[in-house]
Amino acid sequence: MSIGLETVSPGVFKAHFRGQLDAPDEPTHVCVTLSNGLAYYGPITGGEAKPEGGWLSFECDMIEPELL
Repeated sequence: MSIGLETVSPGVFKAHFRGQLDAPDEPTHVCVTLSNGLAYYGPITGGEAKPEGGWLSFECDMIEPELL
């Protein structure tokens, strides 16, 4: 699945996706692995899911993806 990743504020990222993710009913954490192998992982702070896609915001101390 193709996922977009952006910085919302220092230490907070937002992952955008099309379609629906397989997830438990009450997810608490997310892990996004980029094509270069870097993994962004952290507790979910917000989100929205619709049949056509959605987003998740989460805390993480990794480098901002815009700087890669």
